[in-house]
Amino acid sequence: MIVLSTRQWDWTELCDIKMGDTRGSRAFPYLDTKHSLLTGIRPEWLTRWNSLPGTVAAGSLDGPALASAERILWVRVPQTCVAAEVSVTGSKGTILFCQLDVQRHITPSEPDYDPVAERVLLNMLRDMP
Repeated sequence: MIVLSTRQWDWTELCDIKMGDTRGSRAFPYLDTKHSLLTGIRPEWLTRWNSLPGTVAAGSLDGPALASAERILWVRVPQTCVAAEVSVTGSKGTILFCQLDVQRHITPSEPDYDPVAERVLLNMLRDMP
């Protein structure tokens, strides 16, 4: 399952995670991450979509589920996670939470279009079972 840039998560029985308000114009991969979300994306490309001022990450992740999650991206400080793959409670499945502001940057005909945002979305969808 993919959860893309949401302000709240109420399904704690599935995964006990919380959405925070921390935003950022630059996202950074955690040092040892090899997650497919970042395939073909250089770290410096996660700084300001289109090199314009604005939000790259629309929120943050917090809560007990992050303790065992594969953390992928952070903003401001490494403790502020904005993308992580989290295990489903009591199951073998996972949920990919991505708080990047991808939706507003994937339409090629719009001025806010950024090919990196499009690549992030395609990477997430490509790995869905």
